[in-house]
Amino acid sequence: MAGLKIGALARRTGTSAPTIRYYEEIGLLPRADRHQGGQRGYGEEDVSRLTFIRRCRDFGFSIDQVRSLLALAQDRQRSCFDARDLARDHWTKVRAKLREQRRLSAPSPIWLLTVRHAVRAAQEPTAQFCMT
Repeated sequence: MAGLKIGALARRTGTSAPTIRYYEEIGLLPRADRHQGGQRGYGEEDVSRLTFIRRCRDFGFSIDQVRSLLALAQDRQRSCFDARDLARDHWTKVRAKLREQRRLSAPSPIWLLTVRHAVRAAQEPTAQFCMT
């Protein structure tokens, strides 16, 4: 029987007990063995699997993508190219989101003119702070 309790597994993997229970509930993590007192017990394989899941989630992979990557890792008959393609597709989407964020956060020419106008107006002794 596995020796780690849920709190120890959470600390070792940088997750939380509720997250571990959730991953068990949705099938990303196998249901743990139960000790006599009903406490969950986990082993090193659970540590490895949960660490992998957490890292995938940290990189923004969806639950379904993590599930696919786990299935690919367990199926020795499938090509690692499938995992590479899934990761490459995800990375392409992440880069597109980053480009869009940069585009949206860049100051627009109208915004810059408005700020310049406000700064000039504030420097005049009779400045009126009215944007027309």
